[in-house]
Amino acid sequence: MMKDKNQTSLGKKILKWAAITILVLLIALISVPFLFKDKIVKMVSNTINNNVNATVTFKETDLSLLRNFPLASLKVNDINVTNKAPFLGDTLFNEKRT
Repeated sequence: MMKDKNQTSLGKKILKWAAITILVLLIALISVPFLFKDKIVKMVSNTINNNVNATVTFKETDLSLLRNFPLASLKVNDINVTNKAPFLGDTLFNEKRT
């Protein structure tokens, strides 16, 4: 009788800790895009501009870790790609999406 009670208690403890762990991970996945959005967008913008022989600018962004889980997804609106030298200022791509 005592052994059954200990096993039930252990099972409840494991279930409780598993639920808490899943809840904490879910809260982290939801809150990280809000907390670090500016840093991530700035890093993405710098990486794009360093790897492309053009200037890429965008205004609105939407960062999500849940949309394409486990990959992060970044949606950009009002993107503009402008050429650098020798054709300085020529627009290569311009998209305005609302």
